[in-house]
Amino acid sequence: MLPNILKPQYSIKSNLVRIGPKKDGGYIVDKRVIKKTSKIITCGLHDDWDFEKEFLSINKKCTVSAYDHTVNNSFWLSRFKKDILSFFKLKKLTPKKVLNIFKFID
Repeated sequence: MLPNILKPQYSIKSNLVRIGPKKDGGYIVDKRVIKKTSKIITCGLHDDWDFEKEFLSINKKCTVSAYDHTVNNSFWLSRFKKDILSFFKLKKLTPKKVLNIFKFID
C-alpha cells in the first residue's frame, strides 16, 4: 500500500476525460481542449479508430484525417476472409468479435 504522500491528488470537479479503448490504455484529455479542437490528424490508424470515434462523439464539429499506407481494400478483404474462417472454426463466438468481422463497414 502506498503512503498518502505518493497517492495522486485530484479534484472531484476535474475537466479531464479518458478517451480511447481500454486495451490501448486510452488517453487523458481536458474537455476544454476537446471542445476547442477543429481537426485531428491520425497517422498509423490500422483497424482501431475507437479514440477518434469517441472524440467525435464529444465534439461533433471536429473533423478527422486518418492516414495509414498499410490499410486498403486488399487489407480489408484479407482480414474479412480470416475473420469468417475463424468464425466458422468457432473461434469468434462473442458478440463483439462477430461484429468486428464487419468492422470495414464502419
